[in-house]
Amino acid sequence: MDIKKYFKPLLLLGILLLSVGCTNSEDVGSNAAKSESEQNIRVVLQKLSTGPHDDQKS
Repeated sequence: MDIKKYFKPLLLLGILLLSVGCTNSEDVGSNAAKSESEQNIRVVLQKLSTGPHDDQKS
């Protein structure tokens, strides 16, 4: 069994997987959508965490 025969492809595959895993996958356009969705989530959480107003209490 020749280990050197399999070592080079496995090393290249490992480097490829490491480089793909460490790259930043966010696009410029997705940052605007992300900030808008974060703002929407903050508004919903704020409304859920505050109690009902005086006119809504029965």
